[in-house]
Amino acid sequence: MIRLLLIFFGLTLVCTVNGQDSTSTIELNKLFEIRVDSIEQKVTINKWGADTSYYLHFQVKNISTDTLTYKTNTCFYYNHSVLNVENLEFDLNPDGGCLFNSHNIYKLSPGEAFSEAQSITAYNYQLNKLKIGEWNSSLSVPLVKDDSTTYRVDGRSFIENQQYLKCENRTKVVKTIVDNSKRKKKNKKHLTQAKKS
Repeated sequence: MIRLLLIFFGLTLVCTVNGQDSTSTIELNKLFEIRVDSIEQKVTINKWGADTSYYLHFQVKNISTDTLTYKTNTCFYYNHSVLNVENLEFDLNPDGGCLFNSHNIYKLSPGEAFSEAQSITAYNYQLNKLKIGEWNSSLSVPLVKDDSTTYRVDGRSFIENQQYLKCENRTKVVKTIVDNSKRKKKNKKHLTQAKKS
């Protein structure tokens, strides 16, 4: 009889603890403020053709009264998030694979902020639909709480207990062109002149 009561008490305690974990969420937007500064379309022109890549330029600010740590990732698909620009929705950095991931760790005092430019991808070249200009945007970033003051971006599909840091603001879509084909020609001319002298 005592054994049955102990088992019942143990099961009740486990269910209560699990229930508390799932309902004790923290309002992330009262801890951090995230803002998308711009979305950059970078076109690199090489001798053999052009490559286009995209970068999300954003800022995160600690708006709490505590010192907090915010971690981003070097592996793109850990930084999975959802971006909306006007009526377009982009599933950024969908599932992929990396040989190695490390963290960019930002320890932020109250009122302190950091800026980062992250490489972004989307399925089926959807980012090509972005048009140069200034647009209404929103971003939703999944965070996992590692401890009482540390939050880590982790948007992998199998991760549980994610909470979302969100923002809505006007965002610029800009285009940068890097012409490596001209640089190489200049370098060749410079080397030819050096040989003559």
